[in-house]
Amino acid sequence: MRKANNLVLLFFLLISISGIGQPSIGNEGFEVIKESYSYDKNLPFNAQVKEIKKFAGYTREEFFFTGVGERVGAYLATPTNGKAPFELVLLIEGMGGSKEGWWARDNWSNGLETTEALIKAGFAVFTIDAAMHGERGPNPDIFPKPESLRKSELMHTVHTMIKHTAQDYMRALDYLATRDDINTDKVGVYGLSMGGAVTFILTGLDNRIRTAVAGVAVVYGNQYSAVNAYNFTSRITDKPILMLMGSTDGYYTPDAATQLFNSIGGKNNELIIFEEGHKVSSKYVPVIADWFEKELH
Repeated sequence: MRKANNLVLLFFLLISISGIGQPSIGNEGFEVIKESYSYDKNLPFNAQVKEIKKFAGYTREEFFFTGVGERVGAYLATPTNGKAPFELVLLIEGMGGSKEGWWARDNWSNGLETTEALIKAGFAVFTIDAAMHGERGPNPDIFPKPESLRKSELMHTVHTMIKHTAQDYMRALDYLATRDDINTDKVGVYGLSMGGAVTFILTGLDNRIRTAVAGVAVVYGNQYSAVNAYNFTSRITDKPILMLMGSTDGYYTPDAATQLFNSIGGKNNELIIFEEGHKVSSKYVPVIADWFEKELH
């Protein structure tokens, strides 16, 4: 009996992670989901600069602001050349990563290579620590490391983590809209893995986002989940989406990746399935930069 129960639990955990075959919820249900992402627009940002550093070709500002429930650490990098206000690309790491990953070379996310390619193309780039990640990391006595959550029975925590991260990116756009150096009317998003899930949520909810790239995106939750990508993709009708998905990724099959792609509204979308697993190769960094140049500039 225990073995049977474990198999049932494993089945529902896989469904919770992969969202296998889950259709979009109806419009009435989506309005409920949409409302669940609302937050107090009048909450003060209390933005505080921690450090400003100059690098070859750009300046990076590290600061904190008040998110939906706690202080959030962020990086904003703007090109040295070019004229403000700059179009913006949001960068969203996968589970277990942090904002520091976008300034590390030759890592899983091709962080610095991607950041510098986007800045060279004339974009400002922005990233935060996701909820329960980086400086917002969980108390190890209460939760395991973020990357081990997907292997446990704490998927409800993962869903809350994804939701809060999406809300904090929207809060960040609210703050960046108060600045003269950023154009928040033309925003792109690039997210990986869990960040891919957040990418679909943000693109489906926030009209400031004009285009997105989702890399090795994982689908979480069932049809009624507020973080299930299928509840947002069909509502992305006029924002071009590029999906970069691995053919041997253990979190989905090529058929599942194609199904998710086909659920996106609009006609100007593109799917690339490459012969690798759960990682976007560095050879696609120029493809990503070119996509945003084409769709945002």
